[in-house]
Amino acid sequence: MRIFKHRHLILLFMLPLLLLSGCGFPGLTGTDDNTVKIAVQSSTESNIMGNVVAQLIEHELGYKTTLLPNLGSTTVTHQP
Repeated sequence: MRIFKHRHLILLFMLPLLLLSGCGFPGLTGTDDNTVKIAVQSSTESNIMGNVVAQLIEHELGYKTTLLPNLGSTTVTHQP
């Protein structure tokens, strides 16, 4: 009986979660087996290394690469 009293509250929290679950981050949606996605941080060194790795993968392995720039700082990228 107590669950029925809080049904509106549960629906209030579940509806936005269901609506947002269909959204994706740019570059992370869709799957293509021949594309390697490389995320780089917002520092210059990371951008250079990301481009080097992308060119190496394209040249040596023949896969397409996509760079996801400006991932964030070190504290953002190392969170589990």
